Amino acid sequence: MEDKKDIRVLYIEDNEGHARLFVKGLRREGGFFVDRVAEPEAGLKMAKETSPGYDAVVVDYCLPGKSGLAVIKDIMSWDNPPATIMVTALGNEETAVDAMQAGAGNYVVKDVHSHYLALIPTVIRDAVRKRKMENDKKAVERELRRLNALLKAEQEAINSGILVVGLDAKILRYNKRFLEIWEIPEGLVNEGDDSKLLSFVADSLSDWDTFIKLVEHLYQHPEEKRIGDIVELKSGRMLSRNTGPVRLENGEIIGRLWNFEDVTERKRQDALIQNMAFYDYLTGLPNRRTFYDRLSVSLSDAKRNKQTLSVVFIDLDRFKQVNDMLGHEIGDKVLVAVTKAMKGHLRESDSLARIGGDEFVLLLPRIDKVEDVHRIAAKFLDTFSRPITIDGHEITIGISMGAVFYPKDGDNPETLVRNADHIMYHAKQSGGNNLKIL
Repeated sequence: MEDKKDIRVLYIEDNEGHARLFVKGLRREGGFFVDRVAEPEAGLKMAKETSPGYDAVVVDYCLPGKSGLAVIKDIMSWDNPPATIMVTALGNEETAVDAMQAGAGNYVVKDVHSHYLALIPTVIRDAVRKRKMENDKKAVERELRRLNALLKAEQEAINSGILVVGLDAKILRYNKRFLEIWEIPEGLVNEGDDSKLLSFVADSLSDWDTFIKLVEHLYQHPEEKRIGDIVELKSGRMLSRNTGPVRLENGEIIGRLWNFEDVTERKRQDALIQNMAFYDYLTGLPNRRTFYDRLSVSLSDAKRNKQTLSVVFIDLDRFKQVNDMLGHEIGDKVLVAVTKAMKGHLRESDSLARIGGDEFVLLLPRIDKVEDVHRIAAKFLDTFSRPITIDGHEITIGISMGAVFYPKDGDNPETLVRNADHIMYHAKQSGGNNLKIL
């Protein structure tokens, strides 16, 4: 029975000898669960219908009835496809280009002595990580498009609040929505005196002085237009304000039209959408995209100032059991509690991000010596060696950590995170709840 961390691989290969060596090599490596099928159509059906799905599909170039390229193209047409890798004995550049154009995450040439098998585990891990990042990005983009469509539909359905004031400061016209937006009693507006209306709304405005100065300026310049001003109320609501002259057919100006729309919810949704693109919805931590941006900036600083930084990959040891036994709601609360506990041990300059279900990554800039990382790790290990209480349940969540350093272990974000993930995996294999340093 495969562990939660096992990468699920489907190998489509009709050569029994090659298939046997491939499967044997991955099982010896550890961390992989492998299925193999000989027929391409059977492989496609298996890849599409098996639950849970495969993380990677490795396809031989030459298959009976359907080429490996065609198989990869079919897989890449699916929603959220797994990573795909082409293996072939044809070691020419044209075949490699064809494979990558078809959507393969990588390309491996079979050599006579089967040395390629030693590369396969690393190639699969890299392709799976890359595919996950691409699928996550597409999911966020789909959600942003959905929210934007909803916001547009809501905006089109909302009626604006309308007020028309004559040149003599008398109210000429208004609609019900205007009264609702400003919470004005209809009896007051029926008096027709705009000055009384202004006095009534004065206490509801966050910045009365700026508001009234603009109103007075516009009444003195009846031809002037204003589009898209935002008026903030003390209640926290925000109103969009457009205004311009009201003209007769001959061009004569007879008053001013004020158009108000309550945009509080739209602004909140805009902030939410912006937040979704850069932060994890559950913990509030930076997401993968934001972490890589911060790491890139820190690397530039470290290179310029000849400093060292550390990247620590963190994985919770017993989180799957918590989800299975107590449910996802408790699991989510555990993640929030774990996040809070970890943040309590960090410096202001450190950056903690959540990049997967129970996977976190930590950026420690300006690290002078390895002992600094050990000191922070010791605090984490001590904290998570003791149970935490969630809704009456005492839960002990151990953590496994792998730490790497710039420039010793890599000089770019992808290499540092990949190496930190690799050494963390060894920490977990050795029993968990510990730190390993590359």
